[in-house]
Amino acid sequence: DQRKRKSWNNDLEQFWRPFVKKYFADDSKMLLDVANKKTKSSHSIELRAEILARVFKAKYDAGVEEEKCVPGSKKCFPQVPAFLAAI
Repeated sequence: DQRKRKSWNNDLEQFWRPFVKKYFADDSKMLLDVANKKTKSSHSIELRAEILARVFKAKYDAGVEEEKCVPGSKKCFPQVPAFLAAI
């Protein structure tokens, strides 16, 4: 329910940055595989710890409710695309 989602503080500085600092090491990286079901194509993006707070906030704001986690994937791009860095 959208009302429940907005009832707590979704602030980048007050919630998401402290969340990432508490649960992720400074040098941690997250591999995000993005798939297009229509074209059956996918690509991987390596997300560094310093942008994870913005990524988590953007996912929450967009209403993402489910993600599929696949451990051990070796695919990744060496740099974060500009559209993610600007989140």
